[in-house]
Amino acid sequence: SRCDHNPNVGCMLYLQSRIDPSEVPGILRSLHAFLGGGNVRAVSWDVGVFLRNKKGFPTLSKNHQFMFQFIYGRLGRTLRTLLEGRVAVAAPLPPQPPSPGTPNSSNRLYHLQYLRHLRTRASLRPLLDSEEAVLETPYLDNLQSPLQPLGDHLEYQTYETFEKDPVKYRRYGDAVAMALEDRMTE
Repeated sequence: SRCDHNPNVGCMLYLQSRIDPSEVPGILRSLHAFLGGGNVRAVSWDVGVFLRNKKGFPTLSKNHQFMFQFIYGRLGRTLRTLLEGRVAVAAPLPPQPPSPGTPNSSNRLYHLQYLRHLRTRASLRPLLDSEEAVLETPYLDNLQSPLQPLGDHLEYQTYETFEKDPVKYRRYGDAVAMALEDRMTE
């Protein structure tokens, strides 16, 4: 690389405390700058930020859910998710025999399942699982010289990648539509 940067080294965002609603705008401004300029590789969630729902399963506050959507919407396909901290003993649940579906106070599996559930929400799924997002993933966070298709000898696979780029065709279609509208107004 040009600046001797090891691509395997990056930052980790650690979320460890509950958020007051009045703090959210400032936190989002800071996150926007941090995510845009930092090489964020992972997000670590302290189990202390999780709340418990009526059935005793872990959940996040609306503020943390919004942050989850913001962070994973920007960098979701490249992020690793970690859970840290000690799971506190939950308030006693109504007496019932233990079963595989009953939350266990020392089990982080339910926290991970909940984070996976948030990732599958309708607002994030198109950003993370679209064909375009899958194609872009290997090339994120890489600075490269622009390709000169007519001047550089490129492999067939490179041309094929250009041909599969849906953004290019969408923007090309928009540009043609605007040019035709301009001609019609003249």
